[in-house]
Amino acid sequence: MEGDIQRCWDALRQVCEANGTAKVPLLDVVRRLEELDPEAAASLGGRTEANVAAFIAGLFLVHRRLVDVVQDKVPSGPIFLVDLWPNMNTYPEVRAHLERLEAEEDGGSAPKGLIQRAGEAAALEEASASVLAEEEDETTSSWLVE
Repeated sequence: MEGDIQRCWDALRQVCEANGTAKVPLLDVVRRLEELDPEAAASLGGRTEANVAAFIAGLFLVHRRLVDVVQDKVPSGPIFLVDLWPNMNTYPEVRAHLERLEAEEDGGSAPKGLIQRAGEAAALEEASASVLAEEEDETTSSWLVE
């Protein structure tokens, strides 16, 4: 599977360079994968299976924070892959960089962005509860007659 993931990243990078952009259609990446290894594409039994294999490898790239998946027109628009590290040259270079980042982030136990978002969500929830409590107090006191 690791080889499939790297091949998908390599194909993505080649399509990005050919198009001059970090955001490219998933189908262009699939076509590039088919060009790079026509025997593997044929062994998958056709385009549908190749699309599925490329999409799964793309999801692994998303999970590993190498790319993002976007769809501008939901639900039936084309799916795009976005290279998140366009200034790095090789797959091993990006992986090593991400491993260093993960090691720096809270001992590698969770992505810093996730921890930060959780903290922000907790603060927002606390602030919302405070505002609701104040509104409830004001509503209660406005109709009470002493």
